[in-house]
Amino acid sequence: MIKALRAFMKRGCAAWARSPGKLDSDVNPPGPNQKGGPKAAGRQDSKALRAFIMMGGCAAWDRRPAADGFTLIELLVVISLISLMLFLAVPQFQYGVLSDGSRKSLILLKQTVEGLKTRAVEAQTVCALHLNLDTHHFWITDETMDEEQRLEANRNATDLSDSLFFEEVEFVDEEKSRSGEVSVYFYPEGFSDRARIHVQKKDGDRSTLRVESFLAEVRIEDDFVSYRP
Repeated sequence: MIKALRAFMKRGCAAWARSPGKLDSDVNPPGPNQKGGPKAAGRQDSKALRAFIMMGGCAAWDRRPAADGFTLIELLVVISLISLMLFLAVPQFQYGVLSDGSRKSLILLKQTVEGLKTRAVEAQTVCALHLNLDTHHFWITDETMDEEQRLEANRNATDLSDSLFFEEVEFVDEEKSRSGEVSVYFYPEGFSDRARIHVQKKDGDRSTLRVESFLAEVRIEDDFVSYRP
């Protein structure tokens, strides 16, 4: 747009400079002592004005910088903002829209374990995470519950997704458990059993939840990570 307007202005100025047009000096004759008469003086004034416009106004317009692009600073700012948005949005997008049911179940199990660590300390009671390796359910209890409440918690157990199941659970000083019910305990003093919960997807991918005794965070390893080789 700016380039087209500049070209138009240059053509217009050039055309006007070539035209014979009249000025005020053509119709208002100079004094009787002026040589050459009114018409000659008018032509001289007109030529001088046209030359001034051609060399000054049009040349100045032509030297104006184009405004049809972006400066380097503007481009850097835009790129930085886009990078920041992608940095913040991609993890949420990965674990939200693109996550299948198996990943969501794994995150839920991780959050449940971390919540039990906090709950045991705040309530000053022993809490337990129960895993049924046959039906692939899990539920929680604490020592303040009576038998009926424990049965109710079992009946309301959380089911893993159809694409994820428990493979095995192992403790540091015990044999691996691949079937039946396994419990991980959390104590009011702030520590818990040290365990690794191995899960597997139906497509064969395996993951491990690492429950450490004195760490509040539960780590998810995208592989089978055992205590024993």
